[in-house]
Amino acid sequence: MIGDIRRFIKAHRSLVFLSLSFITLYLAGALFIELAEDVLEGEGFYIDRVIEDALVLEENQSLYTFYSWVTELGSAWFLIAASLVTIFVLVKFYQQRFLVTMFLINMAGTSGLTLLLKQFFGRDRPNVIEAFDGIGYSFPSGHATGAMAFYGFLIFLVIISQQRRALKITLSLILSIIIVNVMMSRVFLHVHYLTDVIAGATLSFIWLGVSILSILFIWRKN
Repeated sequence: MIGDIRRFIKAHRSLVFLSLSFITLYLAGALFIELAEDVLEGEGFYIDRVIEDALVLEENQSLYTFYSWVTELGSAWFLIAASLVTIFVLVKFYQQRFLVTMFLINMAGTSGLTLLLKQFFGRDRPNVIEAFDGIGYSFPSGHATGAMAFYGFLIFLVIISQQRRALKITLSLILSIIIVNVMMSRVFLHVHYLTDVIAGATLSFIWLGVSILSILFIWRKN
C-alpha cells in the first residue's frame, strides 16, 4: 500500500504539488476570513486577552530590547532597503528580470492589500507606540505581512537556487525564524494583538503562494 502511494506521488509530482498548494492556500484563506468576520463584528478574541495578560515585558529588559531590534526587520524602511538590494542582485548577478517583476508584484500587492484592509476593518491597536511603528489601525499587521512577503520570497529564491541542499535548508530555516520572530515582536511589544499578526501572515502567505505558483506556471509554459 505504501509502495503504491510512493509510486503514485513519484509519477504525478506536479499534480500532488498543485493539489497540496491549493489545499494549503484554501486553509489559510479560511483562517483569514474567520478572523476577519469576527473583527468586523467587533468580537474580542479570548486568545488575545490571554496573551496580553501574560506578557509583562517591562520585567524582562533583555527580551524587550531583543524584540525592539527584531521588529525593525519587518519595518517599512528596512524592507524597502532590503528589497532594493534584492532587486540589484537579481538583475546584476543573475539577469533575472522576470523574477524581479514577480518580486515587485509580490511586495507591492501585499503592501496595497494591507493598507486597504487596515482602513476597511479599522481595528484599534492595544497600544499606540510610535517608536515601534505602532500607529494607525491594527488589523492586519503590516510587519507580519511584510515579513512573510519578503523573507518568504527569499526562501523561494533559496530553494530554486543551485546551492547545496544543506545550505538551502540552513538559509530557509534562518529566514523562517526571522518571519516568526518579527511576528512575535509585534505582540511582545504590545502594538498588535496575536490575531493581527496571524491574519497578516495568512494574508501575505496567500499572496506569496499565488505569486510563486504564477512563476512556476509561466516557467512551465515556456
